[in-house]
Amino acid sequence: MSDEVWRGSVRSWECDEMGHQNARFYFTQALEGLAEAGAWLGVVNGFAQDAECRLLITNQHSRFLKEALDADPLYMRAWIVGGGAHDAEVVQILYHAHSDERAATFFTRMLCVNRAGRSIPWPDPTDPQSAEDAVFARGLTPGDSPLDVASEATRPGVIFSGRGLVLPGECDATGRMRTDAIVGRVSDAMHLIMALCDKNACLGGVEATASAALECRLAYHRFPPVGTRFHVRSGILAMTEKTRRIMSWMIDSATGDLLATLESIEIAFDLKTRRATKWSAPTRVAALAMLVDGAPI
Repeated sequence: MSDEVWRGSVRSWECDEMGHQNARFYFTQALEGLAEAGAWLGVVNGFAQDAECRLLITNQHSRFLKEALDADPLYMRAWIVGGGAHDAEVVQILYHAHSDERAATFFTRMLCVNRAGRSIPWPDPTDPQSAEDAVFARGLTPGDSPLDVASEATRPGVIFSGRGLVLPGECDATGRMRTDAIVGRVSDAMHLIMALCDKNACLGGVEATASAALECRLAYHRFPPVGTRFHVRSGILAMTEKTRRIMSWMIDSATGDLLATLESIEIAFDLKTRRATKWSAPTRVAALAMLVDGAPI
């Protein structure tokens, strides 16, 4: 089955310092759309507090194709493209409503679980379908990675980039941190990495370029409840003339358990032309000096 699963527009407060919708709100839209896709499988309200059947997201992959600006109208369609008795693979494509151009794509793996979090069969399973012809992954492979363990966050070159507390406004109806909130916290932490190696990327004292996410891979290992202390560690895995690959680990500060991992490919974004460009020489030099040592990439 395929159909529209979300429709809305970009709100001013969802835009970041580059003037376009921040990555976390793409994931908010994807989360809302997944609730509709879950209903196709018989999970009527998969994120409701009193739901007997619930949706548990384990992995996500996204690609950002055309920036969404303030007040831009958008809509999303979804396809169930794979899965089994307890799991499903869902493709979502976010479109600009005025032109039908693709703004972003998402590939998500989710489970049907009971209140205790144990996998149960879909109430109304459906046959997978082929999605529209689109490239969903290019630089990053969806799913788990050897990087998705807490020990990788201790390698030389990985730095403490964020620290905080899971707040009520970041949690779903069950009191657990939402996927879009996790993306937002990790993205905020990554700004330290960007600042350390982009500080020289200026022309005449005026910032000419900024970092923009091109592709992301996420693995959710445990959704922390409200009140959980956490920290984020981040490091640069690779740097080329036009792209930078960053890895972040979100960790429970009390237990040391891995909560989530986010791997992203960033591009240099020209704020005047609104197009990708090359990193400045000082940025490349600074980034290469900060590379994580020995990571399995």
